Amino acid sequence: MSRNRCTIRTTLLGLLLVAGCATVAPYHFTNYTTDFDALDAMRQKRVAVLAFNDPSGDWRTTGNTLSNEFSLQLGKTGRFDIVEREKVNELFREQDFDPSRLDASTAADCGRMLGAHGVFMGTVTEFRQGKVGMNVKLVVVETGRIAWQASDVLSGHDARVRALVDDPEDRERLEHSPEFLGRILCRLMAETMK
Repeated sequence: MSRNRCTIRTTLLGLLLVAGCATVAPYHFTNYTTDFDALDAMRQKRVAVLAFNDPSGDWRTTGNTLSNEFSLQLGKTGRFDIVEREKVNELFREQDFDPSRLDASTAADCGRMLGAHGVFMGTVTEFRQGKVGMNVKLVVVETGRIAWQASDVLSGHDARVRALVDDPEDRERLEHSPEFLGRILCRLMAETMK
């Protein structure tokens, strides 16, 4: 009887060790939609990333932080010619634009003023320690058509999100720095347009 118990304990211990060593699959971004014809027509064309709306605070801080990061990550894809952020900010100051009042038509007007073929507009849905969320869409200036849109909320505590970074310090940053977590979310969104 004691030999059976020992065998069962050893088997259970072995299973627990194997389960503890199992790796978690990295987070896979799937919450987006693409009009492939419209998006392909935008390839290598000039686009602008407008300041994102932040209903919970001042768009000049969080909204600008995430739109700047999204612009950077979008540039890394090599898919678009991106209008300089300073030109976008200058237009917002001159025209007294507020991202909370932008709709697709007004965004298209901004794009025309910037000489862009498309504009990215977005809304920050969450921005706090351990959690960042946003909605972003690409509006074709000429038609007002939405060529691409995405929405998601990432949690720095999610093992799948943590599996996206290798450095233990970066894993810690996911839980404490919304800016860093926002970088990851912007990268995931931008990569859907490669």
